[in-house]
Amino acid sequence: MGTSVDELSRDEMHPNSDEYHQASLFIALLVHYPEIAKVRTLGESGSLTLSFLLHTRPKPEAFNLFHERLNQSLRVLARLDGQVDAGACETQLRPQGPLLVLDVFRPIVQVTPEEFPLVVQLVREHLGRELLVERDAGWDESLTGAEDAIAEGLRRAKQIEAASEAIVGFRHDGRVLVFSSR
Repeated sequence: MGTSVDELSRDEMHPNSDEYHQASLFIALLVHYPEIAKVRTLGESGSLTLSFLLHTRPKPEAFNLFHERLNQSLRVLARLDGQVDAGACETQLRPQGPLLVLDVFRPIVQVTPEEFPLVVQLVREHLGRELLVERDAGWDESLTGAEDAIAEGLRRAKQIEAASEAIVGFRHDGRVLVFSSR
């Protein structure tokens, strides 16, 4: 059974704690990008997963083009950032009740803050007709600091040992919830 952010103790939610920064990262991603339905880190594999909900299965050629463009774009972004290799980016479609879930997996040590808007934009461009976005979940431009929270949360998440717990954040009935596996 997980622990919601509301249930975490004051010690665990200290502004310098790993849990605080991961929760901040997930909340900022889910609020800033309403297209993202769920964010998860898997401690044992060291991966970050962004999940998007689709109401219908995309055509195979559209999905394949999305996957190719995503990897191509991540390689270009890595080169612009001075990295030699962008690393692997895996995508998967899986059923979840009447919907489909598109999962985008990345090793968290290779993720950069600039990837998030890129991934979301590519999902919109290639799978926008199938994409489900929660109504009234849009980003409020009067809120500031999302980019800083994403960058700092990602920096801290990369420092956490690979054997640490799994954390998941998702959207439910207009709220963002974050749970930890401990």
